[in-house]
Amino acid sequence: MCHTGVVHVRQIEGRRLTFIVSGKLWRNSLVMQDKETGTLWSHVTGEALHGPLAGHRLRMLPVVQTTWRRWYAEHPDTKLLAKPHEIRSSRYADYFRDKRRAGLFRTEWLRRKMPAKTLVHGIRIGPHALAVRDDRLKRGRFVQAELGGEPVVIVRAADGGVRAFAARADGHRLTFRRGKKGVVTDRETGSRWDLARGMAAAGPLKGTRLEELPVQPAFWFAWSAFFPNTAVVDPS
Repeated sequence: MCHTGVVHVRQIEGRRLTFIVSGKLWRNSLVMQDKETGTLWSHVTGEALHGPLAGHRLRMLPVVQTTWRRWYAEHPDTKLLAKPHEIRSSRYADYFRDKRRAGLFRTEWLRRKMPAKTLVHGIRIGPHALAVRDDRLKRGRFVQAELGGEPVVIVRAADGGVRAFAARADGHRLTFRRGKKGVVTDRETGSRWDLARGMAAAGPLKGTRLEELPVQPAFWFAWSAFFPNTAVVDPS
């Protein structure tokens, strides 16, 4: 409903949790429930909303939407979760086609910024949030921003996957530039980067990997309802 896809570590204080769908919504998004304690959790923030574990927060992991071909090439030992049969239709198909429908319940969201169902890619560092419009981030390109005083770079790979990284390495605050034939280097050391993987391919920082940050896809009405103070970066 909110076009949110998130991966969390399902362990709190050494205890592994098993999650089910609670049947409830919060700000139009899924509320999960753990079988062990009955606590209700927001799948968007990973926060325990109500129950014995209220106040705890699940750790979010980076995840990327990409092609199976590319993923398997880089991770051949991957375990694949697959449905036993093909799903030919979705009960949400009409909802996703209708740009006027934004969730089941009316929520406060930042109408002045963009239409409700604009797809954005959101990043958070502590209490700070940032969103980039999906339709403005072209394949093979990147955008640089600052979030909570920290430099970040958001990248769209050639296969369409979007990833984000902290733009710091070896004590350097990095600024990236795209040169001839699409070669990306940093101004500070001149190292050449494969930004889609967050790794320096040549130069003084060769082999260095940037810290990857979780990216959350979401419709704008949902992202801005959860994070009303979000910044918006326009790559154009």
